[in-house]
Amino acid sequence: MNQYYLNTEKRIQTAFLDLRRTCDISKLSVRALCDCAEINKSTFYYHYQDIYHLAHTMERNCVEALFHRLLSDTDSSIAHQEAVNQQLLAEFSQTLGTLFSGQKDRFYATVNDLFSEVITDDRLTEQDRIRTAIALQRVITLFHRATTATPNVQLFTAHEQLFSTLLTAVEQLPARCYTNYQL
Repeated sequence: MNQYYLNTEKRIQTAFLDLRRTCDISKLSVRALCDCAEINKSTFYYHYQDIYHLAHTMERNCVEALFHRLLSDTDSSIAHQEAVNQQLLAEFSQTLGTLFSGQKDRFYATVNDLFSEVITDDRLTEQDRIRTAIALQRVITLFHRATTATPNVQLFTAHEQLFSTLLTAVEQLPARCYTNYQL
């Protein structure tokens, strides 16, 4: 993709987030979005089928980005995971809150779709499948931390400790112990 295309994508997505902060998606029009992004309607339709296609694409991209960041984090210590969580919350909190405002079911559907795709990948080892499940659970925990007005920090800390313990245990298992494990 060329730079012009990517810049236009960014303008559309930025305009969408700006409008979504103040307007429910059902009340958002392509015309308003195009005015905000300073593009014409045909340019919008070149990139997306409609507002809902744009929303779904952005939701999926946000969850995938968060998931891949967590999946690539191999340090299972609690202190490290909490530092990563704080960094990711700072980076993704506003976007998650805006994209899924009033639509937590959309978040869970997006995570479920991603989980279904990843977990059925024949190229993954069982250890990778378990790491994937743990990373997706951390995505859910971070989503709740980002979108809950008064999150229960003790509960989230307990979740993180559990994930850390599970991850450490999985990494220490010999392959023969989990080759027949079913998620």
